[in-house]
Amino acid sequence: MSERAVCSIISKSFLAHARTLAASLAVHHPEVRFIVLLADRVDGSFDPAAEPFEMIFLEDLGNREAVARMCFYYTPFELCCALRGLLHRYMQERTQARAWLQLDADTMVWGDLSPVFEAVERASVTLTPHLLAPDIGYRDRPETLVSRFGMFNAGCVGVSRDAGKAFIDWFVDRLELFCFRDSFGGFVDQRWLTFVPIFFKDASVLHHPGVNIAYWNLHERRLTTDDTGRYLVNGMPLLLTHFSSVPIEAVPAAGSDSLWETIVARYSGELHRNGYAQTRGYAYAFDRFDDGKRITPFMRRTYYSLFRSGAAGERNPFAQRSWLRAQQIGRAWDAARDALRPTALAQLPQRLRRLIAALATK
Repeated sequence: MSERAVCSIISKSFLAHARTLAASLAVHHPEVRFIVLLADRVDGSFDPAAEPFEMIFLEDLGNREAVARMCFYYTPFELCCALRGLLHRYMQERTQARAWLQLDADTMVWGDLSPVFEAVERASVTLTPHLLAPDIGYRDRPETLVSRFGMFNAGCVGVSRDAGKAFIDWFVDRLELFCFRDSFGGFVDQRWLTFVPIFFKDASVLHHPGVNIAYWNLHERRLTTDDTGRYLVNGMPLLLTHFSSVPIEAVPAAGSDSLWETIVARYSGELHRNGYAQTRGYAYAFDRFDDGKRITPFMRRTYYSLFRSGAAGERNPFAQRSWLRAQQIGRAWDAARDALRPTALAQLPQRLRRLIAALATK
């Protein structure tokens, strides 16, 4: 088996992205094993054996009861982020990889990743920061935006086999319950990566400008080409681009000399060649109750609160739509009742108090 590996997580609507990443990886590293975790169900949509990568499934992760709950209370995006800890544990326990890179599926390899793997092998965990340097004169103050999402980007994380166990155990524990996109003051798993250089002294930060190029750091990464047409970033080889939140239908404007727009257009073309038009429509398996009714975000959060309080018991949430609706109604009634108590009523604005009093007399 390969001593180096790459892994990723997708729902099946991101199959074209994983195929594109696999193809670009194979160009530069045909020897590297590529493993993709499906945070979804196949449901007859495609043949996993025909994909250009090794696919593993939720059942391969262990922790089955916890994973089943996570499939309900996390959204598809949150689930893919929350399962990263368990994917790292799978890589450590079920493969022979000496070191591996966990990459978002919407990344693309452009060059030899050997310098990245070498850095990963020297540390327990290797992180890629959103930004590499301060820019005092930059008008929009990029640190302000990035600080809302964490110092490090979770779309490119390296872990070494022997030194990474403590990180993996900690990461699994945090992501099982605290990997929400807009709650608890953080952004999915990236909120936790901020602590890694503090908690794990043998962790490292990768400062290569050609790694994890994305819209949020284009202001500090100067794209050029050399005499052979190879892309360079601040004079160093472009190795890995990240197309998070980039409209893949974008094409260079007439007369545009933007190399980034050209790169995005190339990526868009590869996605379409890999079946994007079809795969983007694949339905997410954990989007509905067993009776076929759609699961709303509010229901996901309601179940999470009930589970955390111990009120959910051993119920399978996918089979409990009526029970969850009853819980929601009860909670809404309790909130309304509390709001109408004299102490709470006195804190409301005067006009709102008058309206409530008028309604109470009708």
